[in-house]
Amino acid sequence: MKHAELGRLKQLQKIDVHNNSIQVGSHLCWGKIPSLRVLDLSTNKLEGDIPKCLCENLRLKDLFLFDNFLIGNIDACLRNMTLLEYVDLSDNSFNGSFPSLSISNLTNIQSVILSGNEFKGRISLSHFANLSRLSYLDISWNSFEVETESITWVPYFNLSVLNLAACNLRTIPSFISSQRHLESLDLSCNSLIGKIPS
Repeated sequence: MKHAELGRLKQLQKIDVHNNSIQVGSHLCWGKIPSLRVLDLSTNKLEGDIPKCLCENLRLKDLFLFDNFLIGNIDACLRNMTLLEYVDLSDNSFNGSFPSLSISNLTNIQSVILSGNEFKGRISLSHFANLSRLSYLDISWNSFEVETESITWVPYFNLSVLNLAACNLRTIPSFISSQRHLESLDLSCNSLIGKIPS
């Protein structure tokens, strides 16, 4: 079957081709598949920017692209996928500013994993305050600095997992005290000083 012929499968809901040796992003241009909900291209050899054609699958709920060699800015792609619930883009080389505004528009999002990339700048986690379904957030091991807000804010989400390892933290973010369902907290490899809040 040619790659383009997948676009004819109008009832297809899941494509899983993880752990292969796919290199050329244009081979993934199947056309729009309205029924597609889950796309797993993790652990391949994809290089360069995310193919624009993948960003046309606007009804995706789960997107897994981790462990590839992807680069560039992901804002434009994520901004359109408003139904996303799970996204894992970890262990690539995505760069530029952290896509705070794009993620803040994903009102259905439950899990965000963007660790092990090359995002830069300063970010404030208060951008995610209104994502009421968010339960898993891992933005560790990037090149940005996470702001620790001096003004207390209480998010609508209740996280079970929060990973802020190697995020250039100097103090523990105040909002963590509101996370009553938190099961795993990783603040390792930062520059924390002073007392740990009780």
